[in-house]
Parts: sequence; structure tokens; C-alpha cells
Amino acid sequence: MSMEMLYDLHQDVRRLFIAGSAVSGGDVRIKRQLPKLEQLGESAPVFKRVAEAASRVGEGTAEQMADALLELAVLLHAILYTQGQTDAAGTLEPFEVYTAASDTTAAPPVPYRRLKPVIDALTERGPGRLEAVKQGYEDNIFTDIRTYLPAVTALEDPYSEIADYMTNVVLPSMGANVLPILHAQLNLQGGQADARKLTVIHRLTGQASHALIAKALTEGAAPVKLAAIAAAAGSPDLEELLYEISYDRKKEIRAAALLALAKNGSDRAAERLFEALQGKDAEIAVEPLRRCDHPDTGQRLVETASELRDMVTGGKPDNAAIERMTAAVNAMEGKREPAVEEFLISLLQDQTFTVKETEPVQECAAGLLLEMDTAAAYEVLNGLRNRINMLDYAFRAALQFLPREAVYDHYHGYLAKKQSAEGKTLLRACHDIVIPVIRAMRSYTIEEDYGQLPQHGWDSRWVQLFVKLDEAELVCSVAERLDEHVIDYLLAKLHKPRTRISDQMIIVSTLFRLGHRDASELLLYVLEQASPQQFYYVTEELRALILQLPGTAADRLRAAAERFTYTSVKEEIQDLADKLALKPTE
Repeated sequence: MSMEMLYDLHQDVRRLFIAGSAVSGGDVRIKRQLPKLEQLGESAPVFKRVAEAASRVGEGTAEQMADALLELAVLLHAILYTQGQTDAAGTLEPFEVYTAASDTTAAPPVPYRRLKPVIDALTERGPGRLEAVKQGYEDNIFTDIRTYLPAVTALEDPYSEIADYMTNVVLPSMGANVLPILHAQLNLQGGQADARKLTVIHRLTGQASHALIAKALTEGAAPVKLAAIAAAAGSPDLEELLYEISYDRKKEIRAAALLALAKNGSDRAAERLFEALQGKDAEIAVEPLRRCDHPDTGQRLVETASELRDMVTGGKPDNAAIERMTAAVNAMEGKREPAVEEFLISLLQDQTFTVKETEPVQECAAGLLLEMDTAAAYEVLNGLRNRINMLDYAFRAALQFLPREAVYDHYHGYLAKKQSAEGKTLLRACHDIVIPVIRAMRSYTIEEDYGQLPQHGWDSRWVQLFVKLDEAELVCSVAERLDEHVIDYLLAKLHKPRTRISDQMIIVSTLFRLGHRDASELLLYVLEQASPQQFYYVTEELRALILQLPGTAADRLRAAAERFTYTSVKEEIQDLADKLALKPTE
């Protein structure tokens, strides 16, 4: 305890040496320690001398204060030098040294002024760090050797976007120089950070890392093992280990191993995938089978699904068999062999199979047939339109291969009762189909682009039917010309109280597309009638519409902008008004 007091007093003396003896007068910290020093001085003469020297600090003239401070410092230094301890606590350990690969063409060191922000972004916490790291990469900061260790440490960053960016972009670009650090810090029993280190090592060394990958496959913790599995994909020399791991007790490990085996495409790998398909791992075998490029995969899927169909139709439907069959049919995605198409067609035309319990399989098969994009597939699907669960797929197929008049003739009757099951199904299909059209209308920014909207072959009678059904979004999507009935409907919808601003915008956008003479006036009306808090920001759609206004609308647009609450919206609309004012008068 007494030595600690002397150490504290020594620090105070150092502080006064730096500040200057002139400010030592009445120093609170030294005076606070005097009573304890005097008490210790009663038992040890040396402490009495220290107390006397400390009491003289800050007294007398400037020269006397300097002498007193120097005397106390010399006395303390003598005591601590002879009685104190200078060695550090704990056991000595070897200093960690990393040897970087020599590179005679290395870039010159980066000035520390530019280096520090990047190192801070890699080692500290807080917002804006990813942008600093990306800027550092663009400025070639990571060529400096001082970034090697922080760059590897950043793989442990809790902000995953930084860790992933370092894994995928920065560290692979740094080359072999960082390999000694990665190897030294890699812990096969570690977590996600060590998984990233293993990934970078593999990217930098390729096949040379296979021994390490094999060790990680057998000894690694789950995150490291998953990274090793991904690295082992497509490597014949590691296929045996992947095969063994595909029986791991953890589902995520099995799923990753099956996916890696699929990339190998060998006979044994394909056999393991089909074994999983017919067992408890049917669900996780679907994606690997989709990606497997073994030439017999499609045919074997057809054979497996046919056997399961016989089990399902041979008696009371078995839930387990239906689930495995759903997986088998799902795995056919992307397989365009004639045998697959023929099986899907026969499946949907099999009356013994089309029962309620197998509807998930039926819908999956219909979706795959639609993706086949063949006339035979479209024709079969169109013929199934009287089945409620096939109506959606049948309608999509009809739009692809039937004349637009025939599509309307075959399907408009299902909307006779909007609230019926058939009506709801077909309306939902229509909305799903026009979603890309709506998005396209919102994304195009110049008038000429409206002619590039996706074409879907809608008969002109559809728009009249959608008006009757009060489906404004569908009306806007399929309207192709100025029609008095359609325009009256859209205008009434536009002026209807409590109409959402997004609906008003798509109506105005449609009127611009159709070339309505009052489209500009209606856009100004919407802006002038909108609630002050209606716009949080100026969308691309609104910006494009405003730029189609005539130059004479600039003053009205500025006045409308003044109504809005948010400053950013107000300023941007006023900037757009300034651009309009520069338009030549028509």
C-alpha cells in the first residue's frame, strides 16, 4: 500500500514537471497525500523525508518552488529505483510475428493521414464504416502492409456487411501477403469469422488448400465445416468426405453437403441425392437435384415420381408419399427433357391422381409445365381451365398461345361473379400478371419510353369488363387507347374522396400514356389537393410526370410545392419547376 502511494506521488510530480513548477503552488493532489505520508513517517524515516519534501513543494519564490519539486523528484526516484518493481506482471509469452511475402513491386507506403480513417473503420464500431472501407479499397489503401492485420481482424466485425465485403472483395485482392496472418489466426473450432478466414484461404490458394479443407471437414465446428463444404464443391478428391458428411446429424450440414455433391455431378453423387430424395431428407434434396447436371437426373426423377404416383393412386393417399412426390416434382424445375414434359402432362391428365390431397403436386406440375414454354404444354394447361386449382395456370398459358379474342371468349365468363371462387382466382391471376406493367409504368422517365411497356395481348373488351368490376389498377394496365367510357371511369376514380395518392398517380400516368389532353391539368390538381404531409419524398414516377408538364405550369407548381410539410420535397419540386420554366413555349 505504501509503495502504491509513492507511485501515485511520482506521477503527480511528473505532471508538475510537464506543467512547470510555477503552477505547483497549492497543488491539491499533493496536499491530499500529505497526511498519509506523515502518518507513515512515524514508522519509517524515509517516508518522513518524503512528507517534508512534499510539504515544501509550491512554497517560496519561483526558484525555491523549482528546487523543492526537483528535490522531491530525486528522492522519489531513488526510493522507487531501489525498492520498487519494474517488471510486468504475468508470464512471458513469445511475441506474435507475421512474415509477409516479399514483393519487389509493392506500392509505396500510404500517408498515415489517409491510412488512419480506414484502420479506424476496420477496428472500431459505429455508422458509416462500410463506406470508408469501400473508399479505401478504391483508393488502393490496402496495398500498405499496415492494413494487413486490421483487414483480417475485420472478418470478426459484428456488422456482417463489412465482414462479407472483406471476405469477398478486399482480402482476395490483397493476395498471398495476408496468408500467414490468416493461417495463424484460423481456429477450426471457431465461429463465423473463422469460416470467413477459411473461405479467403481457399480463394487465395485453390487446390493447395485441400488438405486444410479436408481437416476442416472432419474436425471443424459447424460454421467452419459449412465453409469447408462450400469450398470442397466440385473437387473430386474431396468427394468421399462430402459423401460421409451428407449423413451428418445436423440438417444444415447435410443440406450443404448434398448441394456440394450436386456440383460434382458424378454417378455416386447422383445416387446419394436420390437416396436422400426417398428418405427423410427429401425436402433438402430438391435444390441439389435441380442443380445436378448428371445426364440421367431428369429421367430418374420421372421414374421416381412415377413410382410414387402409383403408391398414391393405388389406394388411400399416403401423406408421406405425397410429400416425397411433391419434392420429386419440384426437383424437375429446369429439366427440359421431353420425358419430363410428357410425365407432367400425363400427371395432370390422370383422373385418379387429381384429388384434393394431391393438389400441391398438381399445382407444382402446372407451374413447371408453364415454364416449359411449349405449345403442347400451353394447350394442355388451357384445357384444364375448368378445374378451380388450374384456372390461374390455364389463363397464363392461354395468354401465351391463343389469339387475344379467344382468350377473352374462354375466360371472361369466370368473372361473371366477382366474389365466386373462380372470379377471385382469375382476378388474382390478372393482378399478378399486370404487376410488371405497373412497375414499368412507374419506372419509365421519359414520354417515349411509354411505348416500351410490356405487351400482354389483352383484348379490348377486357378493359370494359374491368371498368364494370371497378378494378382501377387493371384498367390502367390494359387500356391501350382513349375510350370515353374508360376515361370517364378513371376521372371519377381520380376525383373520388379519400383515393390513395398512389392510385391517383397511376391514373394520371395512364392518362399521360394515352395522350389525354387534360393530363397535365389533372396532375396539377392532384398536387394542389394533396395533403401537406402526403409526400415524404419525390418518387421517380412523380418526377417523370412533372417533367412532362408544359413550361407555363411552373408558377402553379411552385405554389403547390409551398404547401408541403417536408423541406426536401418542397425544394425538389421547386427545382423541377425551375426546369419547367426553361422549356420553350409551345
